[in-house]
Amino acid sequence: MKTNNCSYVRNFIPVLLLFFIFGCSGSKYPYDIPVKMQFDSFIRDSHKILPEIPEGWFVAEDESIPNNISILLLENHYRAAIILSEIKISKNANEVLRKYGLKELAAISFEMKDENSKDSLFICKEPEIYEIRDSEFIAYDYKKIAENDSVRVLIFKTTDTYFELSSLNLNSGKHKASVSRDSLLSVQYSVLRYVMKK
Repeated sequence: MKTNNCSYVRNFIPVLLLFFIFGCSGSKYPYDIPVKMQFDSFIRDSHKILPEIPEGWFVAEDESIPNNISILLLENHYRAAIILSEIKISKNANEVLRKYGLKELAAISFEMKDENSKDSLFICKEPEIYEIRDSEFIAYDYKKIAENDSVRVLIFKTTDTYFELSSLNLNSGKHKASVSRDSLLSVQYSVLRYVMKK
C-alpha cells in the first residue's frame, strides 16, 4: 500500500488508544447519524434496491453512466456524489474471499482503481471492519496525490452480491465543494443501512 498521508490526530490519550486496540473489528461506525430519507418517484424499476433516497439528493439518469454503476446519487447543488456499484466476483476470487474476508476484497478494490486511474492514488485510511445489524462491512479511504479530499469506500455483501458504495466531494469550476465530510459520510451510511435491509 502507498504511504498514509491523511491528516489524522497523531497523539492519542491512553484510554482512546486502548479502545482502538481492543475494539478494531466489528466496531460501531462513527457516522451513524440519522438522515431524512424520501421516496423518489423518478427512480426506475431497476432501482428497487433503493426506492428512498436522502433528502437533498437526486438520482442521476443518463445513458453515459457506466453499466457497472447501479445508482448514482448527486447532491442537489452538484457538490457531492454517492455511487453504488456491484462488484463482480469470479469463482476463484470467491474462494479467496471466503478464506481472507472483506479486507482482501478492499485490497482488490483499491488495486483496480489505482490501475485504471490516470493519476497516482494512495490509501489514506486503511481498511477497517464495522458491523451493521450483525453483518460486516469494510471502509477505506483513498485519494489522488494532488487533491485534499478523499473518497470513502464501503464494501458489503447483501443477497449473495458484493457491492461498493463510494462517496466523494465534487469540484464545481474554481469553487470547492462545500458539503462537510461528516455530513457526506452520514448520508452515505444512511444509504448503506437502507440497501443492507434487503
